[in-house]
Amino acid sequence: MPLFVMKKEMEGLVYAVEFSHRSGRDLINVAKKRTNVIPVIEDARHPHKYRMLIGMVDVIFADVAQPDQTRIVALNAQHFLRRGGHFLISIKANCIDSTAAPEAVFAGEVRRMAAERMKPQEQLTLEPYERDHAVVVGVYRCPLLEGRTGRALGLEGVGIDWKGAGMGWKGLGGD
Repeated sequence: MPLFVMKKEMEGLVYAVEFSHRSGRDLINVAKKRTNVIPVIEDARHPHKYRMLIGMVDVIFADVAQPDQTRIVALNAQHFLRRGGHFLISIKANCIDSTAAPEAVFAGEVRRMAAERMKPQEQLTLEPYERDHAVVVGVYRCPLLEGRTGRALGLEGVGIDWKGAGMGWKGLGGD
């Protein structure tokens, strides 16, 4: 269940959250060679358990393949993703609902994201490379702290700062 977090100001620091102990060992071995990767062996459903390890991030990338993956990303975004930060979610339709059409599953996940203050901007299917898979890219709109404009509540995430990179995301409406 990889969940990755990146911080631009720290030269591309990546927090990699992995629940499986076997995959976690592999992640630790990778981190020995790639010093910008910080392995976090924990369940991404419980960001409060590793909140002391991760500060605010610019981007969350999630490839968790779980039925509640949008909720998992939203919880982490609340803890760690800065206001206006970006997210990328890989969706495997069969992991969410194997009886529904993939397009219906993707549309349902996009609706869930919007309900979680995540603003989807683009959806791409991965055909012909991966069947019944899509990636959704968007911006996080966390609530402002009362009386403090410009500051946001934040929890967990994986981040990349796309600003200034010349990347304009279009496709699902919005800015």
